[in-house]
Amino acid sequence: MRRRDVPTGSPPPRVLIVTEGSVSETQYFRLLAAEMGLGRQQVVIESRYTSSPMQVVALARKRLDDNGPFEYVYCVFDRDTHDSYHEAVRLVLKMAKDGRTAKKVEAITSIPCFEYWCYLHVANPAASYEGVSSPCDRLTRELKNYAPFENYNKGKGWMSANFGKLAANRNEAVKRSKKRLANARKAGDEAYSEDPSTRIHIVVDDLKRLSEMDEG
Repeated sequence: MRRRDVPTGSPPPRVLIVTEGSVSETQYFRLLAAEMGLGRQQVVIESRYTSSPMQVVALARKRLDDNGPFEYVYCVFDRDTHDSYHEAVRLVLKMAKDGRTAKKVEAITSIPCFEYWCYLHVANPAASYEGVSSPCDRLTRELKNYAPFENYNKGKGWMSANFGKLAANRNEAVKRSKKRLANARKAGDEAYSEDPSTRIHIVVDDLKRLSEMDEG
């Protein structure tokens, strides 16, 4: 986003991030926004405290209605083994088209889970997790073979203590994430079914642009 996209004297664009995970994901985005100098009034982060992608979408709708306007809305949830995953994606895409207050609504999906985004900071895994009974558990076990993830857990303490180490490799993770999606498209994978993949880089890039806009 260029600075001239926002009229002089207008309030900064507001961002709503609704996450499926109540700990690691929420803490990650709070730390990311703070690092970029974006306050909690500008970047509102909510958690559904549930493992249901559909409830993430429902909360995003409610916050749009009750606390809008938001210019950017991100529904962050995992594929994992959720039966409601594809329906949740469909509803987010519908929200993006139906003229709600937000100018940008995105399904920020991770397949199989958020930890794939973490993985991309230290490696570039491309093997599918399809058919694995507990794909996120499998990925997390693999992730723990790399520093600083040896003692990774979903507690707030881990993310707070190690966020700086992730930040050092964030640009590389963004590049890998984009390339992984591009390669999946070339291979004929359907959108939002790319295994493995994540779209968290979209939020990272957008928050970075908002931060640079505020500094401009």
